[in-house]
Amino acid sequence: MAAAALILVGTVMLANRHAVAAHFADGTRGTFVVEDVFCQQRCTWSGFFYRDPQARGTWFTMAAGPGQTIRGRSHQVPAIDVGDPNQVYPLGGGSGWAEARTVAIATTAVACSLIAAVLLRRWRSRRYPRAAPTDSPPSTSTPA
Repeated sequence: MAAAALILVGTVMLANRHAVAAHFADGTRGTFVVEDVFCQQRCTWSGFFYRDPQARGTWFTMAAGPGQTIRGRSHQVPAIDVGDPNQVYPLGGGSGWAEARTVAIATTAVACSLIAAVLLRRWRSRRYPRAAPTDSPPSTSTPA
């Protein structure tokens, strides 16, 4: 059971590897220039990412990070490219990192609870062993 929880944590982190890499600033820093803003439950920016001011920009989308204000077109945001072909991330990883962290913490808590339950059960079975069953039925005769 604990192995399944660890596999789940690994899968979640792998699925969110780009956001995790962005959180740890493991990529190319640059500037994201907003061209379009799309908001429903979350806001997503589309625009150009510039690795340096003289380079030609590359078209990407970027999810707004927690607490970031979207000022609209031409707004410049410090960003990081971690190899995702469609998306760059705000410095700090954006909201994708927070989701991965929440799932990883919850899954780790469940795994620790399961391990503790198994260890407690083993400890109790050694400390309080069950009585061995007897093969002879109890005596029902009365002395004469």
